[in-house]
Amino acid sequence: MTLSVVWRGCANTWECDEMGHMNVRHYLNKAGEGLDCLAYELGHGPKAIAQTGLVLVPAEQHVRYQREVRAGTPLTASAGVISVSPDRLRVYLEIRMTFDNTLSATIVTDLMAVDAKSRNRQPLSAEIVAAARARLMDMPLSGAPKGLVLTPPRVQADLDIANKLGLKEIYRGSVQPSQVDADGYVVPYHLMGMISDGIGNFLMVINPDRGRAPGDGGSGGAALEYRFVYRRAARLRDVVTIRSGLCGLTDKAQIFGHWIMDLETGEAIATAQAVAVGFDLSTRKIMPISPENRARMEAVLIPDLGV
Repeated sequence: MTLSVVWRGCANTWECDEMGHMNVRHYLNKAGEGLDCLAYELGHGPKAIAQTGLVLVPAEQHVRYQREVRAGTPLTASAGVISVSPDRLRVYLEIRMTFDNTLSATIVTDLMAVDAKSRNRQPLSAEIVAAARARLMDMPLSGAPKGLVLTPPRVQADLDIANKLGLKEIYRGSVQPSQVDADGYVVPYHLMGMISDGIGNFLMVINPDRGRAPGDGGSGGAALEYRFVYRRAARLRDVVTIRSGLCGLTDKAQIFGHWIMDLETGEAIATAQAVAVGFDLSTRKIMPISPENRARMEAVLIPDLGV
């Protein structure tokens, strides 16, 4: 089975950030719409959801950002199923620039079925499994991990452990009506957005220049890869905190760990890892890590942070 088109659109101006390219959250936003369209093609569209009360939601996602996208760029997303089990589908989705087919991002998603109201996990229907098996394909090399090792998720992640590890708070806020689905649960791309909104608060610890806006002479940055493990669905009005740490370094890249938690209960909503680099906003090239910043990074490393 080959890839089939599941979404078409463009990068809107309001989806681009201070770095001048489409923000990381909107890749997951567009992929989420594509996954809804794929679910429809598998026989689980709006009518089936209304009849069964079940929705397909991500359990894990791995994202690789291959090429930046600027405002106004037409985009096309295509997807296929790479593995099927009674309770999980693994889907490969890629986003390409429509005008020349340049690959912009790949997103590998493990989908599970849950009750739309309670979020209790359910087995996939025989119809979905059969339809998915008819679409099986091999995953392209472009979707494989590059800077991250996809080890099993850590068993425990909560606010107490985050405090003991010395993770820094980068974000605090509440879940807003614009961030939830029809059943009152956070749409996953908003979790990515919370990290994106907060990461500058951590970067100032290792590079004080990141405290200034790019237009004021501050430096930029770009994510190359992300992995999300979704642990508990967040609901409208939940109060959220994100605690983050640096867990790895290469010559040019940093690996961050982010724990998104319910501030009231201390439970983890999601855990994530990200590979990121400094980004020259003039040349659009990756910047090396200076000796001064490397020393600051090494002083705050938490190698066993995990995801």
